[in-house]
Amino acid sequence: MDQYYEPQEDLEFDLYEEMHHLIEINPWAWQSIGAMSGLIGCVVSPVIGSLLIAVTSFVHSESLVSSLNGLSIISFVLTIPLLAFGAHCLDLLERKTASVYPPSRKVVSRRYRSATATL
Repeated sequence: MDQYYEPQEDLEFDLYEEMHHLIEINPWAWQSIGAMSGLIGCVVSPVIGSLLIAVTSFVHSESLVSSLNGLSIISFVLTIPLLAFGAHCLDLLERKTASVYPPSRKVVSRRYRSATATL
């Protein structure tokens, strides 16, 4: 029991680089378009909701305030489904292009180096 296992930490992985590479391979596939619209939409949707809430403080019409509040709630609620849709399309795109790796990504086996503990 003198040994413990330490994972190799010199492996660097950039998630955004891989997403960019996957979308760059098939830019006009419906999976790429769905991934981009879902991921961009989940960022823009809460911003629009916040702007709608800010506009309601300046509007004095009761019916317009009610409509703007409803639209802001819908905008906030759409954030999670848009994120899920973008992630699902990105998974489909990754599965579609599974045999093509990005040029900077190295395929590394999952070996662990052992180190002896000093007492």
